[in-house]
Amino acid sequence: MKRTILILTLILGLVLCACEPLSAPVTDTEVATTEAPKTVVGKPTPTPLYLSDLYELTMFTGGEGWATNVNKDRIYNTQNFGEHFYDVTPPDFASVSGGNSIFTTFANSSTAWVCANTPGANGTLFQTNDAGKTWISSKIDFPCGMMIIPVLGTGYVLSNEDAGMGSQYMSLHKTEDDGASWTEIFRHDPANPQQPGLPTSGVKNQFVSLNKDILLVGGSEPVSGSLYLYRSEDGGASWSQKGCQGLPDSDEAELSPTGITRVNANEAYIAIEAFLPNQESKPTHFCYTSDAGQTWNYLSTLDNVAFSDFGSSQTGVAFSDGKMYQSSDGGKTWVDVSQGLPQAITPVGVDMVSNLYGYLTVSITPDTLIQNRIYMTVDGGGLWKAMPGTILK
Repeated sequence: MKRTILILTLILGLVLCACEPLSAPVTDTEVATTEAPKTVVGKPTPTPLYLSDLYELTMFTGGEGWATNVNKDRIYNTQNFGEHFYDVTPPDFASVSGGNSIFTTFANSSTAWVCANTPGANGTLFQTNDAGKTWISSKIDFPCGMMIIPVLGTGYVLSNEDAGMGSQYMSLHKTEDDGASWTEIFRHDPANPQQPGLPTSGVKNQFVSLNKDILLVGGSEPVSGSLYLYRSEDGGASWSQKGCQGLPDSDEAELSPTGITRVNANEAYIAIEAFLPNQESKPTHFCYTSDAGQTWNYLSTLDNVAFSDFGSSQTGVAFSDGKMYQSSDGGKTWVDVSQGLPQAITPVGVDMVSNLYGYLTVSITPDTLIQNRIYMTVDGGGLWKAMPGTILK
């Protein structure tokens, strides 16, 4: 009976979902101002006894999705909203992944790419199209890096080629035949470090696609008054720097994107951490675009944000100064909904799938992130209910 009620609740939540799937048509929407959410009715589920290494989740609207552990050397798949996760790590993955940098991307609930660098060699790419039941592996002639799959069959890898004092040389590679062949889009040249517009300076840690041609890169650089945000509209062949209009303290602060969230091909949010001289707190500014990243506008600020995510153009959540906040007006205002959190745990990550539906990862070992639990919301982050998250072989 309890399982039936849970499933009916999930179905109701998913019927109301507004988040655009990978293959859905692009729909233009506007950020509308709504009233702040009212006080959550109900109590959060206590922390269950069962703990696991489930850490980073990528879920989809049908209740299917993926998870990895903190090292990304274990890959899990769920088909039932996180009640069970199957360990679908590629059988020969351990031979190349031990102690090396690993990158993942998940196009949908069936398609995943996992790339591992081998010491002294280039990367090995593992691919599945059946939710991890079978994998194929292939050697690539460049290092693994941040990956994206904007449409099925087309993918990008942004590889770290070299790093020096205050610089990071990159190369960008593209496939249009599901990884069978790759084209190098650009490679940083020390003799001409500002070409193709994506600088060698700074550390690149965000790589997002809005469609198959529009790409965004975010990072950090110890330069005041400059937002480290770059946009390409030609599949990475050229790049231009972008700013956020109305950003507070934009001249004095070092401005580093900590999260870029795609809502659809036109809309996205960016969380920007501002480092101000002689200030202990770290304000995080939220900016929004409705024209595919061409222009960005300032929305609001929270202090010391550990993580945030938006499930639609209206609903977002953020964990700030030990409290959970919810926005229902597209990030313009935030309401403290910490009463919806379970006790005696530390939230460490969130994945909002739609305006109502999302997942929270919590840990009792935040230093190591190896004893974790997952929680689900169907009211946009106001109340979180524990999911079993049982790992099966």
